[in-house]
This record gives sequence, structure tokens and C-alpha cells, in this order.
Amino acid sequence: MVKVPDALSLAAMHYLAQRLGRHVGGSSGTNLIGALMAAQQMKAAGHSGSIVAILCDGGERYADTYYDQDWLKAQGYDLGDLIAAVAASAERGEALPTSVLRANI
Repeated sequence: MVKVPDALSLAAMHYLAQRLGRHVGGSSGTNLIGALMAAQQMKAAGHSGSIVAILCDGGERYADTYYDQDWLKAQGYDLGDLIAAVAASAERGEALPTSVLRANI
């Protein structure tokens, strides 16, 4: 089990929604971050293999919160850079920002 900061889970959730064309929930975002972290650890150890992550929740119920830009702003979340970091990790294998991984856990 890994601890994932809320902002990074939300960013991953938004990334998945953009890529899949459908809303997913925060748990799915958290699962993606866990999978990306596992992939980074495997790569660093020189291992290869497959990783499976489950989209465990739909995001329709979050339309007024996690998917509402005004709500996110009121909560202090600015996800733009984090969404880009998740995309870079998922699509190009770049490392997730360690400053975010260590913050707010």
C-alpha cells in the first residue's frame, strides 16, 4: 500500500477522464498513481513486466466537486501542472514529482 496525496489522486482522475472520455472517481486516480509508482520502481530495478490497475469507481457523482473547477479552486487545488506530470509519467515514463509525493501525506 502506498499513500498518495489528494491533489495527485485528483490530477490522475482528471488525466484518466481526459484520456478515456468518461468520468472516473478519486479511487481510480489513486490506483493509477500506485501503478505509475510501481512502474517507476520496476524500471529503476531493471525489471520489466505488466501492471494492472482497476478503474474502481465512476465519477458521475463528483460533477459538483472533483470535476467542478470552482470547487477545486475553493479547496486550494490547482491541478494543471499535476495533470501534466501524470500525463508525462503515464505516456513517456517520466518520474512523478517527488515534491508532491512527499507533501500532504
